[in-house]
Amino acid sequence: KSFKDIKNKRNAALLSQTNELGEVVKQYPATLNSPQGLLVHEGNLYVCDTNSHRVVKVSVDDEEGEEWEVVCGTGYQGHDLEGGKLGSQQEISSPWDIEVVNLGNVPGCHGNLLVIAMAGTHQIWGYALTDIAIKHRGQTVEHESGKTWRLAGSGDEANKNNSYPHKASFAQPSGLTYDGGRLLYVADSESSTVRCVELPSFSVKNVAGGGLDPSDLFAYGDIDGKGTAAKLQHPIGVAMIGEQSLLVADSYNHKLKQINTKSRVVTTCAGPDGLSEPSGLSYDPYTKRVYVADTNNNTVREVRVPSWGSKEVRVVDKGGRVTGSSGVSWVTSQESTTSLTLSLNLPPDQKLNTSAPSKVHVTHYSEEEVEEEIAVSSTMLTLPVSERCGALGLLFTLYSCSEDGACYMNRYLHRINFVDDSGKRDLLSPSRPLELHLE
Repeated sequence: KSFKDIKNKRNAALLSQTNELGEVVKQYPATLNSPQGLLVHEGNLYVCDTNSHRVVKVSVDDEEGEEWEVVCGTGYQGHDLEGGKLGSQQEISSPWDIEVVNLGNVPGCHGNLLVIAMAGTHQIWGYALTDIAIKHRGQTVEHESGKTWRLAGSGDEANKNNSYPHKASFAQPSGLTYDGGRLLYVADSESSTVRCVELPSFSVKNVAGGGLDPSDLFAYGDIDGKGTAAKLQHPIGVAMIGEQSLLVADSYNHKLKQINTKSRVVTTCAGPDGLSEPSGLSYDPYTKRVYVADTNNNTVREVRVPSWGSKEVRVVDKGGRVTGSSGVSWVTSQESTTSLTLSLNLPPDQKLNTSAPSKVHVTHYSEEEVEEEIAVSSTMLTLPVSERCGALGLLFTLYSCSEDGACYMNRYLHRINFVDDSGKRDLLSPSRPLELHLE
């Protein structure tokens, strides 16, 4: 599908707030107010609707239009520091980022937990996506699906680490990332630190940055080093980019920094130059690329790991507008090969103009990025693929004509991943063409 403006597509849609009996007691327009964190989980898009003080779930697979639901929050800023209510009955304050934790990866625990960086109350909260059981020190605590409650943080704005999670303190937590096991990492912006929350105790520890005085929120700087000897300034985004490797958007230092989570050593990355308040980070483990929201440059940058070379990601180039949809194909054949055959399906009533200079710009994503341009003279196309290639990026420039004589030049973006969900590498046999529907 092409990108859609979810906010404005259905102005008549309503978000409903219910009471304990399931009766609708209040409704809100399905619009967003300064949304921040995003997360896709099991086909649903979760959004931190920050200035509306709620988390919203949007069912994005509904062909008839999105279905909206308030996950938690009343629509008004709350001051509750404990929580414990269900869904839209629970008031919250300025949720900034979200992450899903699979508690099944923690011994003695089960269920899926939506973790919320609650910037307004300087806390970390949780929402039970399923029924949850958390076992710690021989005791098991259960939470029913839909419950929202405090996980860590006293509500005081401070840089305080503690093995008792409710005695710890944060200062505008803004970014979350999960290592897939027992550690959740937090970009705590106003304390200029990166902290970790350990499961299942939810104890809070320092990873890097800040000072030793919990009340000192001015222990910032731009220094590589270990633990609190390293200095950051207002980090906003964090992303796991490999085992024991954490990437930080060190926003006010205009840099990306890498932290070895075992040694707690912080190193400034070699690139990219020219960042201005980077914030959001997203890592693609298949291509080993990081996407950076370069906020003040109004740009998204693609960064290659571990070489740290970068380039700007453009949806508009000098040749014209990208008019087609952006798609992703997953290759799951059992037969390995060094080439890939594509069958290009153009929009209905259009045929490829074989006398025009149609082409495809191919980016091979592996340890080193390789780019090439290939002429397209037929709707059947064979591409060479290295055995080390993790994915292909394709930008088609195609000339076509309809039966009534009208001719078009369109561009289409597509990506093909050569892995399955477990990370196993797999290529498609050229005897079985991969069909690309270009619309």
